[in-house]
Amino acid sequence: MPTSASDAVWRDAIQPAGAPALLFLGHTHEQFVRQVDGTTIVNPGSLGLPIDGDARAAFAVVDDGRVAVHRLEYDTERAAARVEALPLDGEVRQRLAHLIRRARLVEAGGNAGQGV
Repeated sequence: MPTSASDAVWRDAIQPAGAPALLFLGHTHEQFVRQVDGTTIVNPGSLGLPIDGDARAAFAVVDDGRVAVHRLEYDTERAAARVEALPLDGEVRQRLAHLIRRARLVEAGGNAGQGV
């Protein structure tokens, strides 16, 4: 679900979880904290493959019920070079290396953008 979805959409999506104080989700690789009614929704982001244009590693820390999101610099060039050395299809290697370096997805065929 996009982070920009309305509170009503989020409310419907989290309803099966009851009314938790904290709800963690992931897989979107987009870091955010959002409050809907009494629930704090947290996506810690991605340590190595964020897609929001900020290539730093993203994570969240919960301390005494409070959520803090963080970013941490790491050697993205070294990580991308290691991916480029893997025995993968050439386009796959290029797309992953681009994602690591730029924190943006590359469409099939090589166009930088939001889609895969």
